[in-house]
Amino acid sequence: MSAGQPTKYRREFCLMLIQHMEKGFSFESFAADIDCGSETMYGWARVHAEFSQAKKIGHEKGRKQLETIGMMGMKGDKGKKNEAGAPNAKLQSRQLDFHNEEPL
Repeated sequence: MSAGQPTKYRREFCLMLIQHMEKGFSFESFAADIDCGSETMYGWARVHAEFSQAKKIGHEKGRKQLETIGMMGMKGDKGKKNEAGAPNAKLQSRQLDFHNEEPL
C-alpha cells in the first residue's frame, strides 16, 4: 500500500464479510456497512490473504443463497417469501452481481 492515510482494514471484517454475503448481499455492498469504497476492498483482497479468502467463502455462500431461492421458485413454493421479498426479484438481482463481479 502506498503512503497516506492509515488503512481502515481490520481482521474482523473477514467474518463480517462472510456473514454479509451469505445473506445474499454482494461484496461491493459490504463497503456501505464499513464506510469505505468497494475499490478499497478490492485492494484489501489483493494485499490481505485472509480477506481474499473471506471474499471467496462469502461468494460461495452467496451463490448457495441464490441457488436456494431459485430452488424455492422451481418447486413452486409460491406462498413462501424470504426476508427480502419475492424470490424472483432477489434471484434476478444476484444473478447480475455474479456475472459482473471482479474475478476472485
